[in-house]
Amino acid sequence: MKGQRIVNIFSVIFIGFSLSTLAIAEDTTYTIEGYVHLQNKIDHSDTTVSALGGDVPTLGLLGILFLLFVFSLYLGRRYRGFYVGSSLSGLFLLITVVQAALVVITPSDGYYSLSPDGGGPFASGHNVLLFEHVGYYSKSVMVTIPEDGPTVLAVDNVMLQPINSGTVHAIDPIVGNMRYVPGGTFTQGSPSDEPCRSSIETQFNHTLTRNIAVMETEVTRQMWADLLAVQPTLPADPSNTPYAPTMSHPVNRPTWYETVLFANLLSLQNELDRCYYKDASYTDPVTSSNYTSGTFYCNFTASGYRLLSEGEWEYAARAGTTTPFSCNETNYTSGNCSSCTAGTHPTLEQYAVYCANDTSKSEPVGSKLSNPWNLSDMHSNVYEWCWDWYNGTYPGDTTDYSGPESDSYRVLRGGYWGYAAQVCRSASRNCFAPDSRGYNIGFRLVRSVN
Repeated sequence: MKGQRIVNIFSVIFIGFSLSTLAIAEDTTYTIEGYVHLQNKIDHSDTTVSALGGDVPTLGLLGILFLLFVFSLYLGRRYRGFYVGSSLSGLFLLITVVQAALVVITPSDGYYSLSPDGGGPFASGHNVLLFEHVGYYSKSVMVTIPEDGPTVLAVDNVMLQPINSGTVHAIDPIVGNMRYVPGGTFTQGSPSDEPCRSSIETQFNHTLTRNIAVMETEVTRQMWADLLAVQPTLPADPSNTPYAPTMSHPVNRPTWYETVLFANLLSLQNELDRCYYKDASYTDPVTSSNYTSGTFYCNFTASGYRLLSEGEWEYAARAGTTTPFSCNETNYTSGNCSSCTAGTHPTLEQYAVYCANDTSKSEPVGSKLSNPWNLSDMHSNVYEWCWDWYNGTYPGDTTDYSGPESDSYRVLRGGYWGYAAQVCRSASRNCFAPDSRGYNIGFRLVRSVN
């Protein structure tokens, strides 16, 4: 009997101790809120946001509770006493731990709110949020609430990156690393409040169904020489060498027609199906005897090399971002968008070769930092030819758009070493006649892959 009384007294004490921990957890009023976005997606729903509040018992306190619970069970078993109280206290312990784990599922805009009303305790101190979505890399964020901070704490936007985006899909013996870019939906163009935007950048939602492998860099003079050595019908390197003095510099001055021929010859060299043809039935391929004029058709599903469509180019350049550049250049404004003064845009200068850091020529490919998908020189070194005809207007929301059926000019993207920051933007557009040459124009290639 004495042992039973000891156990029951102990249980009452344990219940009170457990209730006090619950009272601590319940006596909170802080809310954490923010947005989580998915790269390649317009709809950000079904992202899981999990949290462990900073006001729940520490691991040490939880450990003490657990040991006391085990000890109470031992005493009850030893003395055959009434130990419902200790079991209930264990239940309180379980409730305390479960209450610490708060989970919400985001709606389409990615907004989440973690608060006591939703079952989640928060208090001043460190709180960890875990963001998860199927097919995307998870991300944890430490949120610190000051002791006298606001009751509602807004967290910076969190971006989750698709698994495998930017990884090496293949290493081509001539054009090097090909980076994997999965299909997805993004907003092409620029918002109306983006500094120094153009009216031809009206936004629309663009769904790309094809997974692609994109050249990590622009085509270099060495790559051109290597293909010429094994495919002698390729024309000689067209580069104006003062603007590309080494073989590591991007090739310049190719016509759009020559880039199409280069792509088909590279496909032949690697025993891949050619993408470019003179007829819509894909029976008459583009060759060195017919590449300078006439009609051109692209088989986007073929396994070989081709130019990026304009949509694919901007999608790859943005790499899931929605800001003017894929890098976080916070100094970019309408008042300095045309500045060529070094130091005006210190972050952009690390990613782009443009008028604030140029040496009156292009630079070797990959000499600046890559974007989040490990693609170099997307924000400027030389302009890059794209597949699309250019007519100055975008369609409405659409899928796999590859330009109008005809026009007089082909699209150029990416800016070049002599222009200002505004031309380096992800949404910036330009065009040129397909038979024209420019010392500031180059290209990169892509393949459609599974």
